[in-house]
Amino acid sequence: SIRLWAPSKLDTLSERKQQHNHDLNCVEVLYPYQLIVSLLFKSHIFYKDLFTVFTRSPKSEVTMADAEFDSKEVEGIKKFRERILDWAESRLQKTRSQLAMNYLDDSTLWRYCLAHDFDLDKAEDMFKESVVWKEDIVKINELYTEWRGINVSPGTETIAVQRKPTSRRSLLGEKVFYGGLLGAKSITGGPVLVERLGAVDFDGLSKNPEALDALFNSYILYIEESWRQLRQTGGKVRGTYIIDLHGLGFSVLRHMDFVKRVTGLMVPNYPEVTEKVVIVRGPYFMSAIWRLIQPLLPTRTRNKVKMFGKNYLEQLGELVEGGVDALPTFLGGQSDDHTVCPTLSVREALATVDVIESI
Repeated sequence: SIRLWAPSKLDTLSERKQQHNHDLNCVEVLYPYQLIVSLLFKSHIFYKDLFTVFTRSPKSEVTMADAEFDSKEVEGIKKFRERILDWAESRLQKTRSQLAMNYLDDSTLWRYCLAHDFDLDKAEDMFKESVVWKEDIVKINELYTEWRGINVSPGTETIAVQRKPTSRRSLLGEKVFYGGLLGAKSITGGPVLVERLGAVDFDGLSKNPEALDALFNSYILYIEESWRQLRQTGGKVRGTYIIDLHGLGFSVLRHMDFVKRVTGLMVPNYPEVTEKVVIVRGPYFMSAIWRLIQPLLPTRTRNKVKMFGKNYLEQLGELVEGGVDALPTFLGGQSDDHTVCPTLSVREALATVDVIESI
């Protein structure tokens, strides 16, 4: 069965670790979560109990052109910092990790506040739980060292120039995973996240716990690096998602339950990451779904999600610095595809890893 990790429902660190381990070992389903989440969710609660807040829309659209914090936001950020400063300092003394202290900048605190419409009680809970999740449950820097081959001190936030997996599972994760960050930024200054969802071997992953575990950890690192880029840029900048559904079949609907699993990862730990979601080369049934649910969504959410069929190249080029040439070749651009993981089938990935380990 699939359980949704809800931080407020797990009272102890031990329970949260057990839930995280359970999630990693679930092999019944996998996720085209961005596809459904991006289209059908409008707030930080489930839309008809099926969807997530992956593309939650704030009260106004934010771009680099209007990235200054208004007086209400400045005051809210100041109060929020005062509330969590003592906890962050005690966390530093207890764990010798700078992570909570690093998150006290205006841009990061704004993201936590905005995720709960400046309800500071909820924002505080989210802040604390996400720090604990990264440091004590996922052990994000240990994972980063294993996946990227870089020694990272506790609490520091390195962004690797290239992937250098150091273990079997990290090698496998980087072969079956389907996403990556482009070298170019969006026209609003945020990271560009590209995902080849249509190429994912859903059936193979659902039958192979080793590969599924590896992919899930690759996903964590992928979102973490997006988060770090946003924090380095600062302000109100957020990322642009390009989701390529080429090759996606109707059978993918058998794996939809994984949406809830990813909600437990994405929503509580990485607030306000997404500015715009662009879905390209989708199958016919996705266009039909979009036409059905589009009238039910707020205007700001409809404006946030764009769907194009085969004639998408010009529109994508307008969203990325460098235009069409900055896109990877599988989307019709000139950028090196190595920035996006190869999305091999489980069988191909295992064979490749076996060869690498034998050398």
